[in-house]
Amino acid sequence: YWSRWWDCSGLRSFCCVVVSGPGRDVCGRFAFFAPPDTIARQFDLTDPPSLEPRYNISPTQPVPVVRRDQDGGSGLDLLRWGLIPRWAKDPSIGNRMINARAETVSEKPAFREAFARRRCLILASGFYEWGETPSGKRPFFISRSDEEIMGFAGLWESWRSEANQVVESCVIITMNAAPNLAGIHERMPVVLAPDTQTVWLADGAAPENCLAALRSGVAEGLAIRPVERTVNNPSNDGIELIRPAASH
Repeated sequence: YWSRWWDCSGLRSFCCVVVSGPGRDVCGRFAFFAPPDTIARQFDLTDPPSLEPRYNISPTQPVPVVRRDQDGGSGLDLLRWGLIPRWAKDPSIGNRMINARAETVSEKPAFREAFARRRCLILASGFYEWGETPSGKRPFFISRSDEEIMGFAGLWESWRSEANQVVESCVIITMNAAPNLAGIHERMPVVLAPDTQTVWLADGAAPENCLAALRSGVAEGLAIRPVERTVNNPSNDGIELIRPAASH
C-alpha cells in the first residue's frame, strides 16, 4: 500500500520494516492526509506531489519532509523515519532514533551535526498518544484545532553503506507536553509556528536562534479526541482510525 508514496514524482524514499504496537516513545505514530494545494500554501512549495493519505504512519516508514534544496528554496521529499547517524556501522540503529529531546538535541553525538546543518520539517495532520482512561489505556488523536498541517521540528541525515547504498532518514524533536495534553503524556512533538519554521529551515541559522525556535513550540490550539484501539495495529490504515471513539 506504499506504492503510490514510493513512485510519486520521483521523490526519494526507501523500503522499510513495520514496527508493531504503540511504543514508549513520545511520538511513535502519526497521520498525514493533506492535499497538494494545502501543502503548497502552508509551506510555500511549488507543485508538491499528491500523496496517498496515511492514517497510521509507523517508525522506519517513509514520511513527508520539507527541507532546503540546493537552489536555496524548499522541497518535499520522503525520508525514512528513524535517523541513522553518518558514523553508524549498522543502519538498524535508526529504528530506535525516532525522537530527539529539544533540551539536548544540539549536544547529543547522534544529532548535533544534523542540528547544525540539516534541519527540516516533518509534516503531519495529527499524531497519536496513549493515555490511561477508566476503561484502560487507549489512544488519542491530537491535531490542530484549525485542521491545518502540523510542521514538526526535525533533523535529517544521509547515511552511506560500504556497498555505497545511500539512505536519507529523519528524527522528530520533542518537548514538554502542552498543559491540555500533559494528562495523556508528558512529551509531544515540537510543532513550529509559520514564523519559526522559517528560522528553523534557514541555512546558517545561529544555534541560539534554532534553540529559541524549539522553545517556542506551539502548545495551544490543539484538538484532542479519544480514538479506537484499532490504531494499535500498524497494519490498520484508514480514515476510521482518526474518528472519535464510540465510547471511552
